[in-house]
Amino acid sequence: MLPSLILPPLLNASLTTPPSTTPLSTPLSAPTCWQQQPPGHHQLWPTIFRDCKASIAQIPLSGSGRKPLVFSHNPDIGFEVPHSWQSGNCVVEIDVVEDDVVETTSFENVVEEATRLAKSCVIAKPHLGGKVYVGKEGGLQIWVFGFGRVGGG
Repeated sequence: MLPSLILPPLLNASLTTPPSTTPLSTPLSAPTCWQQQPPGHHQLWPTIFRDCKASIAQIPLSGSGRKPLVFSHNPDIGFEVPHSWQSGNCVVEIDVVEDDVVETTSFENVVEEATRLAKSCVIAKPHLGGKVYVGKEGGLQIWVFGFGRVGGG
C-alpha cells in the first residue's frame, strides 16, 4: 500500500499575479516563493533541488515539446491539465487558472520556468518551492512544492 500524501493548500495560497499578454517564452511574473504557515496551520514540506530537477526532466520536450501547445481542462482541447511530475519529494504541477481558461505555451517554456522557479525557491531557504504564471495570457500556473507522508517519514 502506498503512503498517503499531504499536499500544500495550493489553491488557498495568497499568491496572485494579474495576467497580461506576452510572448510564449516570457514569464508573466517573477517566481513567488511559498512561505511557511504559522504553527497550527497546514505546514508546507521542504524539498531539494535534485528531486525537483528530476521532476522537471520528466516534462516532455521531444517532438512537439518545443512548439506552442494548448493547455486546458477540456480533454478534447490540447494537453489536459492539471498534470504533475514527481521525483523524490518534489512535485512540479501545471494547471490553468480557471476551469474555462485555454492557454497556449510550450513544454519548453514550462521546463524553463519550472527550472527558474526551483532555482529561486527550492535552493534558497526555506526550500518550499513556489509559483509562477506563464502563457500568452498568463493563464497557466506552474507550482513547485515538496510533499510528505502522513505521520512523517
